[in-house]
Amino acid sequence: MEFNPNELEPQFNEQQFWRKLRANLRRAGKEVIRHCLCLHYAAQKPETPLWAKTVVYGALAYFLIPLDAEVERQADRKLREWFGD
Repeated sequence: MEFNPNELEPQFNEQQFWRKLRANLRRAGKEVIRHCLCLHYAAQKPETPLWAKTVVYGALAYFLIPLDAEVERQADRKLREWFGD
């Protein structure tokens, strides 16, 4: 069975993924962007199982979805608690 990531729309859209990735290069940082790229390319491989592709595209869709400000504040507070300012 051939997998088309655009079948997961509106959760995942490849064009939106590339736009968002480029727009957030500096903010997300090299490590996060590298992980996104690795996931994307792994999902493109024909030998990657469908269940894994579904998980990958779910994770990448989460990257594309804007978080609400309160969630980001909670995450920032926890990071400060663990790592300091």
